[in-house]
Amino acid sequence: KLQALPADINVELRVKAIPNPFSEGISVLVESPLEGKAEVSLLEMTGRVITTKTIVLTKGDNSVSLSGLSRLASGSYFVRVRSAQGQKTTLVVKQN
Repeated sequence: KLQALPADINVELRVKAIPNPFSEGISVLVESPLEGKAEVSLLEMTGRVITTKTIVLTKGDNSVSLSGLSRLASGSYFVRVRSAQGQKTTLVVKQN
């Protein structure tokens, strides 16, 4: 039987990527209201996935590093986090 969540619980993910702009790697900071698996992906503007990491979120603050990105061309990319709570996408800029 499913239980309804109390109305005052925030079930949204909060996502921040630092540094932004980046040159070699990004730390993706994810604030999660619940525990569970998530996918953290870096995408081109066209939607093509460059890299994806599967992580286990804990309730509260989480961090995952996406490294080895120095070979990417300068320009704009998306960092996307998907979990049972939904999906959040943020824009990042690559500088050489």
